[in-house]
Amino acid sequence: MGACAACFRPARHQVPKETFAKAKVDLVKACRNMIDFLQEVDKYPCLYANQQVLRQAVQRYEDIWLPLLAKKDPQARLVPPLDVEWVWHCHMLCPKAYREDAMNITGLSEPPDHALMPRTGKEFTSAESLTSKLWEKAGGGNYDIRTTLQNAPLQASYEGNASGKSKYDIVAAAERQMAFYYQVAVMPHYRDQYFLELAVERYLDRFLELKRRRPKDFWVPTYDIDCVWHAHQLHPHNYEEETTRLCGAMLPHDDSVNDRSEGSRLNNRWEETKAAWNQEFPKDSAMTRGGMYRGLVTIAERQYREQQWSLLRTAGAAAQNITLEAPWGVTNGPEAGIPWVHRKDAAGGLYGLRRFSKFGDLCAQVVHGRAQQQSFSYLEVVANAEKSVPLVTAHAVESDQLPGEGQLSYGSKCPTLKAGQMAYLLRVAGEDVAVVVGEWVAWRASSSQFAVFLAHLAFPGTVVQVGEAWQAPAASKGS
Repeated sequence: MGACAACFRPARHQVPKETFAKAKVDLVKACRNMIDFLQEVDKYPCLYANQQVLRQAVQRYEDIWLPLLAKKDPQARLVPPLDVEWVWHCHMLCPKAYREDAMNITGLSEPPDHALMPRTGKEFTSAESLTSKLWEKAGGGNYDIRTTLQNAPLQASYEGNASGKSKYDIVAAAERQMAFYYQVAVMPHYRDQYFLELAVERYLDRFLELKRRRPKDFWVPTYDIDCVWHAHQLHPHNYEEETTRLCGAMLPHDDSVNDRSEGSRLNNRWEETKAAWNQEFPKDSAMTRGGMYRGLVTIAERQYREQQWSLLRTAGAAAQNITLEAPWGVTNGPEAGIPWVHRKDAAGGLYGLRRFSKFGDLCAQVVHGRAQQQSFSYLEVVANAEKSVPLVTAHAVESDQLPGEGQLSYGSKCPTLKAGQMAYLLRVAGEDVAVVVGEWVAWRASSSQFAVFLAHLAFPGTVVQVGEAWQAPAASKGS
């Protein structure tokens, strides 16, 4: 007789039902629904930094949407136009400001409520259909403006009157959410059932409890907690009632504190958070695998995405030789000053090993070393050495960005790291596409072999041969 694999699964921690009962919102489902929404917004990057688009969205939100909500049937489920839904989303992530602004605009005794829901299926379709009729009746203009958003540039200034009815700067908040998107809406473990259950427990039983015990302090969450925190705030009435009950007052949220440099408020408060957490919950750690900072994709980097794809499309896919090359010269183009996320701030004070190779008209470099007291390892393929816009990259990621097997549901396909393994995050034209996990065995895997792998990733079907046309002298390998 065969035995099922489940019979041999080791016992693991189960989040108590009492923990989930602290919130009326199903926070696991809410996180997934929020991530679906964030991924839809990311298809229209003008919603991050185009002030023309955002100011018009705020105006539609304040003049049409909030008054419409004040008059609607409380039982009706509505979905506003995507641009309006986005600025509403950003407004709710500052609960105190949202409460005050929305009440002032609508004249209601409490702000309009909101609940996340799946963005596919009959309920969502029905909500869109009903809302589009109410929107047009209210004089809101086009309900579906996705085509307009698709054609709008990433950045544009606003030439009109920038003042609105809300005191909170929703436009500035929208750009900050691009950074949050990269932290929680890209890696697949943020959709994993068990990973999210553990995140809900850390949020409800630890983070909110820490705030209750030490209410005067500013505590910094890890991104697994922050994901749940954001999803909770997107249910304003539940959030106010539940955080008041669990913390003693509605928990404020400030996403404008983003400077991570040494000595900054965020850095200092994170150190204080870890110390306080260890004192209050000595059996747990404030840090968690897979829930830490992943790096910052800036607006400056995002602007290059179309150019990266254009260069990739025109790159040859015929049989090519990969050869080792002499070091590139110094590039002074605008791309040289971009803090590309795969380089992990390695631009200043770089020292270590660098190797250069060529694949047809494309060039590549492998870098292993240290900068600013941190180790790093990355490979990048560029169009040419003089115009070093990265097309395909891979950089080392550690367990702070990847969860352990014990944090994931049984049978999960999410990438994890075991002892002795290394992982590289592969990016094509500025987008994360895969994680490669393997064991590092001395220096047997050469930079040229890694370049072959990236060439196959970027140019499927390409026939690649590796040559050793040039070898750097041993004395000059460090830079």
